[in-house]
Amino acid sequence: MIKIIEDYFILETQDTAYIFKKDKSGILIHLYYGPKVALDLNSLKALENNIEHPIGNNIVLSKDDPLTLECVHQEISSWGKGDIHNPQFLIKDSEAFTSNLFTYKTHEILDSYEYITVPSVKDDLKEGEVLKITLEDKEANIELFAFYTVFASTNVITRKHVIKNNREDYITLKQAYSLNLDMMNDSYNLKSFHGEWNKEMNEYNQKLSIGKLVMESTIGVSSSRCNPLMYLYKDGCSLDNGECYAFNLIYSGNHQEVFEVDYNNHLRVQMGMNPFTFEFRLNSGDEFEVPEAIMSYTNKGFNKMSLDLQNFVRNHIIEEKYRYFPRKVLNNSWEACYFNFNERKLLKMAKCAKKLGVELFVLDDGWFGERNDDTKGLGDWFENKKKLPHGLKGLSKGMKKIGIDFGIWVEPEMVNENSDLYRKHPEWALRSLNHSHSVGRNQMILDLSNKEVEDYIFDSMCYVFSESNCSYVKWDMNRNFSDYYSETLPKELMGELQHRYYLGLYSLMKRLKERFPDILFEGCASGGNRFDLGILSYMPQIWASDDTDPFVRQKMQYSYSYGYPMSSLGCHTASSPSTASLRRFTLEDRFSTAIYGAFGYEIDLREETRKSKQIIKKEIEFYKSIRDKLVTSDLYKIKNDECSCIVQSVSKDKTLSLVTDKSYLYEPIKSYANIQVKGLSDDYNYKVSSERHEIDIKMVGGAINMVSPIHIRDGGLLQAILSKFYKLKEGDFSLISSGKTLNNAGLNLNENFNGAGINFKERFYLDFSTKFYVIEKVEE
Repeated sequence: MIKIIEDYFILETQDTAYIFKKDKSGILIHLYYGPKVALDLNSLKALENNIEHPIGNNIVLSKDDPLTLECVHQEISSWGKGDIHNPQFLIKDSEAFTSNLFTYKTHEILDSYEYITVPSVKDDLKEGEVLKITLEDKEANIELFAFYTVFASTNVITRKHVIKNNREDYITLKQAYSLNLDMMNDSYNLKSFHGEWNKEMNEYNQKLSIGKLVMESTIGVSSSRCNPLMYLYKDGCSLDNGECYAFNLIYSGNHQEVFEVDYNNHLRVQMGMNPFTFEFRLNSGDEFEVPEAIMSYTNKGFNKMSLDLQNFVRNHIIEEKYRYFPRKVLNNSWEACYFNFNERKLLKMAKCAKKLGVELFVLDDGWFGERNDDTKGLGDWFENKKKLPHGLKGLSKGMKKIGIDFGIWVEPEMVNENSDLYRKHPEWALRSLNHSHSVGRNQMILDLSNKEVEDYIFDSMCYVFSESNCSYVKWDMNRNFSDYYSETLPKELMGELQHRYYLGLYSLMKRLKERFPDILFEGCASGGNRFDLGILSYMPQIWASDDTDPFVRQKMQYSYSYGYPMSSLGCHTASSPSTASLRRFTLEDRFSTAIYGAFGYEIDLREETRKSKQIIKKEIEFYKSIRDKLVTSDLYKIKNDECSCIVQSVSKDKTLSLVTDKSYLYEPIKSYANIQVKGLSDDYNYKVSSERHEIDIKMVGGAINMVSPIHIRDGGLLQAILSKFYKLKEGDFSLISSGKTLNNAGLNLNENFNGAGINFKERFYLDFSTKFYVIEKVEE
């Protein structure tokens, strides 16, 4: 809800209030962001810090106004006029940098507002109210439109800006952040997420202190090196208690987050496009849309913040059609056969997958041009007739005859030098001026700032999608930016290349979505190298990582849950041993992690044993029975340390919950075990169950002699024979309890093996073990 009381602007969500005011000079002064407060005039005035006298050599606003911008908390900041901190907007005219001062002009409350050139939040649910404030720099003749949208139920406020040049000559934006938040530094810590290929979303925490802490991506994509999701939290904040703020950006290119603390303990938070690779010229009358940022606050800990953000992204970033759309079980060909396949092999794979319950078969890389490895073919979007003699159309018909949907992999933004496209249009690839260009993964990036390139990709993808009659597209992007030179962009505008690339990409995605509204797109960039709200605005899910080791993946998914819903993560059961770690895992190990996202298999199902196929068929049946609830489930974080990682999903109606507990390092002699489950209904009774795991006698070693009537030597022939024909069973685990008891007392588990004896009632929870629990409402 938006309220305006005299000169005070109040933005209220379900639990929070964001308050700023217009001072006598027209400056917007930030006053408060936190739990709701009283809104009478006396209470609002009590939020102000009155400064009547400038300090020492501080610069004042004017002779008649002692306000010094160095000491006040501003809603919008710019360079000059006494503000010595990092500016939100830095503008250069045709001659020099300008000292800008944006002051209030008008305001209005709108039903909605959408950007034209970059993605923005979706409000088809008609939840958000929009406050539009028009500001102006009268001396520079520049207008600034500030938009605040309030999403009450998820406690999110979005910030976005449009800059308009009303001058007769041009201006150049050198810095244009999406968000500026000034407040006092109250023992804040920063939580951010970093990594690289196969190591996405590692959580880092550090204390803010005096100076400037900068988080950024400089590789041309939002990047696994630094995801744009950020948390600020106070000392003592935990999963379920304490104060924290969260920020994210609806953009897919280079970004930067600045956390600046000064000598007065003043904290400025900024996020937006990285000025390292950005500038943009505005001619007379031009407008520039700054990408939208989101912010949220809670005093109830990280889980509450995570749930608010998960629900916000699901309801206001992801397109309406896929918010509650149960994902089909897929089988992807990549790890099953890489580049080595033909039409006959693919149809055999699909036929086997169909028998086990798979609904969608996805053909990955290698089907086009001369693509027999990753050195050639990118850009040539026509079928390799040696592999697919009947083309995409014939393969698609074969899939339809089997009764399975068809999906396809593409990487449209890239080109190999060894390709027909590059030989014909070398000027379409980004390169370096007067230097040899760089190559990553044997490929170059196509210049999407060039409309000809955008149109070529659009026409190529229209052919591919139409010929294949696909219902799913995996859209990959496997190259970081290193060269920022376009042969078609004027040299004086070369600083616009990075942003213009994404304007072209967003335009391309929008056109393809309109042309093929029934295709489900999955984003991918060497795994999670472009996992951001910009991509999710067009593609409802993103491949989270190329590392499918279930224990590594569980920690990644734990981190992703801080800001993204589980339905937005592509998660597959892949081969064992893992192609990333060479560790071996059971199907149960892999399934119990992959089920927390858009689920599928990354293996050649024909090669599985009869027993494994039975397990897979059972897993798919179970997934199908609950996927309607999984797609909108809340994901709670329970534990993540060097010993174990535990996550829990809870359906919106509170009738179904899943808990996956993965052990990394077994803690000896720790017999007692309790999982502090969350989010269940206090009014329901629940049945908790876990399948009994089979235990290989070799795992028990010499300890089996505690119960064996004859001696079994570890490593001996008898042990080998018994291991082949006989499996030990864990103890049964099943109980019924009220949700209130489980929420408050947790879930008590069977005794863990502790070396004191074996009676096969205990859990065998050792290094790299998985326990999977299903919690279902008991019908009265």
